[in-house]
Amino acid sequence: MESRWNEAEAGQHDSLLAQRVYSSRLLGAEPMLVLQGGGNTSVKERLADEFGQPCDILSVKGSGWDLATIEAAGFARVKMDTLMALAQLEQLTDAQMVAKQKAAMLDPNAPSPSIEAILHAVIPFAFVDHSHADAVVTLTNTPDGERWITEALGPQILVVPYVMPGFDLARTVYRMTRDVDWQQLQGIVLMNHGLFTFGDDARSSYEQHIALVSKAETYLSQHGTPLPENGEPSEPDLLALCRLRREVSEACGLAVIARFDGSALARQCAALQPDTIPNYGPLTPEHVIRTKRLPLRVPNDEAQLPKALADFQQAYRDYFDRHADGQTLLNTAPNYALCPDVGAVAFAPSESAAAVVADIVEHTLAAIWQAQGLGGYQALPDDALFAIEYWQLEQAKLAKAGAPPPLQGRVVALAESDLGIRELLQAELKEQGATVVLAQSLASNSELRALVHRLGGIDDLVVNRLAQGADVLLDRLVPVLQQGVAPRFIALDDLAGLPQIDGLRFAHVPREGSPEELAEDVLTLLLSNPYPSDKEA
Repeated sequence: MESRWNEAEAGQHDSLLAQRVYSSRLLGAEPMLVLQGGGNTSVKERLADEFGQPCDILSVKGSGWDLATIEAAGFARVKMDTLMALAQLEQLTDAQMVAKQKAAMLDPNAPSPSIEAILHAVIPFAFVDHSHADAVVTLTNTPDGERWITEALGPQILVVPYVMPGFDLARTVYRMTRDVDWQQLQGIVLMNHGLFTFGDDARSSYEQHIALVSKAETYLSQHGTPLPENGEPSEPDLLALCRLRREVSEACGLAVIARFDGSALARQCAALQPDTIPNYGPLTPEHVIRTKRLPLRVPNDEAQLPKALADFQQAYRDYFDRHADGQTLLNTAPNYALCPDVGAVAFAPSESAAAVVADIVEHTLAAIWQAQGLGGYQALPDDALFAIEYWQLEQAKLAKAGAPPPLQGRVVALAESDLGIRELLQAELKEQGATVVLAQSLASNSELRALVHRLGGIDDLVVNRLAQGADVLLDRLVPVLQQGVAPRFIALDDLAGLPQIDGLRFAHVPREGSPEELAEDVLTLLLSNPYPSDKEA
């Protein structure tokens, strides 16, 4: 991995916080370091407090900000004396930690500090960088991970056994480093979690990070199993992929988007022996919230898919029952699946969320494959993953979440020649949570195939049959539409001449009145029987 540091660009950032923003973005620009919002950074400053008195402050990445795009406003400024006092406590609940950190902020309206704020404060350097570097975490996610880390990075690395992020981790590092000469340390590796580096200036901390990750990458390339060469992606049975999405939606009780990956890596990981699946846990703990603990293994015999899904859901309930202590059971359906010799499929309520899951799965599968040469991949045990998946802070978010939009997860194809009507429909459907595709983008079989790979199918088709080519388009889309989640066909004129087709519900919306009235009629029709209440209709 090469340093992205540019001295000319860095020189344009005068303040410590501006330099922190600059180097944070360098970390965030590299997905092999921080994936989908992971990682955090900080800088220690001396500023005036609310009374105008000099005060030591930790400016640390705030919750909800992505390092790739972070700005100065994305950092929470917290008083160092409070954070250091918290580090010396024997016990502190998550709720207490959040409250005390919030009370110690210079600006209470700023984003909440990272849960790693206390750990950042404990490290006695101005700049601290933390990532979930793929190469580092891949080495740790093996039976002899500590050995590989020491061989790869050298003895001047503090290796910390896995500890729950937040106060427990900060307290552990605080105890382990009481008698440590920090000047002799090059970094801290958190087993199954990530890497910390530090320095007196932004460049030294950042470039030390890149240097250590480069060493890990070199070691992995020399000792791990080489990744499969890229070739032509597999071409799954499109209708089978649509049916898989429908079955998972049924299991979920909500319509989901399905995103397919037919890469050589996905195919070969899916083809590994079934007894390796129990070790397919997330690359870094926080990913469990996106991917769940394990994937669904899709049977070769499609007729066995309902049983495989039922078994998966029962196994998830058993996992919950073994570890639960008053938490709320999350959805038991899988968040991704492995299809032997075909690839991987990610499931989520929206196209953007499915892309996030697919991205995480891709990185996880790469680690699983490379780790085969280092004794095999070994994720965290169930109890540690459960603690993250059902973390108090995540459960609080769940409790605050409202009902999903009524058309969330539904894929609606629009074939309407009138631009005004089309734009109105598109806006209204998106507002209700639907994923909307324009039928003119499905003019060929290859474009339809790409759509199914990206979304998993089509659920509703809204067509102006009087438009040129509408019936040809309908013929092409009907087989995919039949496999959708409670599929519906809506004609924006009469239904004359349309044969009834198994699995499709037909409706007619007269093209009368204003475009606004037409859009409202279509939306009312779709909302009148939202999935899943209409799935048996």
